Amino acid sequence: MTRVAATLLSAVTVFAMGACKPKEAPAPAEGPPPPKPAPAKPVAAPSGSPSQVFWGDTHLHTSYSPDAYLMQNQSADPDTAYRYAKGYPVVHPHHKARI
Repeated sequence: MTRVAATLLSAVTVFAMGACKPKEAPAPAEGPPPPKPAPAKPVAAPSGSPSQVFWGDTHLHTSYSPDAYLMQNQSADPDTAYRYAKGYPVVHPHHKARI
């Protein structure tokens, strides 16, 4: 690399680094702070809505999904997955246990 090219490259690098300086944050405005929002009021559930929440495992790969198919899960079709999600007993595709 020639001396002129090296000097030019150095100058460009210095100018580029100077443009990357972090900008200073603007000074806060004088005066009172902005008002805080009012806390949200709890909303009652409409009558007739479910009053109990049930948590459970409703995740099941079917034979339609490529990852389950590659793992030889070819017995769990979408109907089986739906039965499992509803809580009905199904037969596990690998160890044939009733779950």
